[in-house]
Amino acid sequence: RCSLDRRSSMSGFVYVWRDRSKNMFYIGSHWGPEDDGYVCSSVWMRKAHKNRPGDFRRRIVSRVSTSRLDLRLEEQRWLN
Repeated sequence: RCSLDRRSSMSGFVYVWRDRSKNMFYIGSHWGPEDDGYVCSSVWMRKAHKNRPGDFRRRIVSRVSTSRLDLRLEEQRWLN
């Protein structure tokens, strides 16, 4: 498969992590598959998730397949 085909099939998503024990939320986005093991870019959030994985639930709130820029704009819409 050529690289042009891979780019056209790429997509991303906006997610919300909920920390049930602290009743806090983390919104972010990721360009890649939903099942690739990505948690987030925040060091403190990854550490908390690693130490207390049962306290966290992730919800995909939006999927974007057009471009990374569109994904960032969609993430900002959710942050706003």
